[in-house]
Amino acid sequence: MEAVVSTQSTWKQWYQRRVHGSSGINAEYMEAVVSTQSTWEYMGELDKLTIATEVTRKQPDDIDSAARDGVYVTGLNLEGAAWDEKNSCLGEARPREMRAPLPVVNCKAITVEKAAEKRDKFACPCYQTQQRGPTFVFTAPMTTKVPAAKWILGGVVIIMDYVD
Repeated sequence: MEAVVSTQSTWKQWYQRRVHGSSGINAEYMEAVVSTQSTWEYMGELDKLTIATEVTRKQPDDIDSAARDGVYVTGLNLEGAAWDEKNSCLGEARPREMRAPLPVVNCKAITVEKAAEKRDKFACPCYQTQQRGPTFVFTAPMTTKVPAAKWILGGVVIIMDYVD
């Protein structure tokens, strides 16, 4: 029993870091970190949780404490679009730019029912590397002012480990 308590306290210490870099994060890791926090706080069932994202207006240096709800992740890049900081939503990609870095993103677990209520979001696939398919990590709901079909047809994705 002491080993379980020790492991949980180690996880909590690691989890409470201010900002987590996206490099090296895979699907299991992301789900474990975000879901574990929610399970500790809300005692929810893991199979009824999904990941929700909120793009902040902050840069990594602006974060001085761990997120109250979820985890802050940095190093995410949009491919096929850019983040419109003025309107806090997806925007057109800038000419000749393959990728557009995102500010710090707060990833947190919410119930599947709450996620279904958020219809004004584009379900942006997030991949670990530029090689899509087998490197899928999670779906990030992103705010948009235009229909999601525009971003789907444009092949907009989030890449965690972007290699120039």
